[in-house]
Amino acid sequence: MDTTHNFCFPADRHAAKYIESTSGHPEIYAHTIAGPYKSVDDFVSSFVEGESRVDPGMMTYAIVDKTRPPSDEDEEGEMAGRISFANTSTAHLCTEIGYIVIFPAYQRTHVTTNAVGLMLHEAFKSPEDGGFGIRKIIWQAHAHAGNSGSVRLAQRMGFREEGVRRWHRLIPKGRLQGKIGNGEPLPPGSDPDDIWRHSVLLALCWDSWLEGAAGQVQQAMDRTR
Repeated sequence: MDTTHNFCFPADRHAAKYIESTSGHPEIYAHTIAGPYKSVDDFVSSFVEGESRVDPGMMTYAIVDKTRPPSDEDEEGEMAGRISFANTSTAHLCTEIGYIVIFPAYQRTHVTTNAVGLMLHEAFKSPEDGGFGIRKIIWQAHAHAGNSGSVRLAQRMGFREEGVRRWHRLIPKGRLQGKIGNGEPLPPGSDPDDIWRHSVLLALCWDSWLEGAAGQVQQAMDRTR
């Protein structure tokens, strides 16, 4: 992915609303690697400029709920969160859906299912039809029991579990950021404030998509509109 086209989240339109909607809710970052963010400037420098814009394998989208009236952030509805393609390999036609943050007011609504469903359709659609022609999509979720909703969502959208990646991610000083770890003793020599996580690895491949997952996803999207 070309870095000049990999960001569908214009900070001048969406960053202030993002911070307004997530401030005071550090729990939405408890099972994630990044965040929370202290301010608009922190969010823009850390995530917008520091991660998404500089990574050619990452594409971030603002999630807009079109069932709501036009807003200051978007003429088609209200901003409801963010979502990304990440770790994309054009050589192997593989990507990952992640960096999902749904604002508290939109959680347990149609928003998450439809946002993920739209990403799946765009990824698997052929380039001739305006998509990316991806053959495998990864989903990685913190293996902590408190994050089981992420795994269930992926499974509802057709993903199949491929295993657990133990000691997958280190979050330096994560305890001070309100992060939740794997609940196991830290490795020797660790900073006591560090957090480690195990990750559940799930995947949805092109053949499963064509053999029924596409219909399963569309049904989930239709039920929640």
